[in-house]
Amino acid sequence: MEYLEITGNVKLKADFDEDKVNSILSQLSNIDCVVTGFIQIGRNGNDLSINADGEITENNSIEALFLALEDQLAINSSFKMFRVRWEFYVMLMTTPLPTKTNLGEIGLAECI
Repeated sequence: MEYLEITGNVKLKADFDEDKVNSILSQLSNIDCVVTGFIQIGRNGNDLSINADGEITENNSIEALFLALEDQLAINSSFKMFRVRWEFYVMLMTTPLPTKTNLGEIGLAECI
């Protein structure tokens, strides 16, 4: 058994494959936690949040599902997977896209 923790929010790209994303999310939501645990998935348009905490019997399918989801994410969204002994962590994150205002703060506004 392994401890699983997933946390974070990402944006899906504008032309994401809805059937593919729904299939991946369905498979994620059906992963069984041993004893206690939960997997919560929320989606509102292109915004996706996933939170999970609990013990699972294996993580290979979770890793494969996130890798399948990767090409559906917006350019400024990503995830990182970490393994530490019997623990498996997935962090989802979205970084702000650069704008003329925040690029101007570091002297790069003329680049766009």
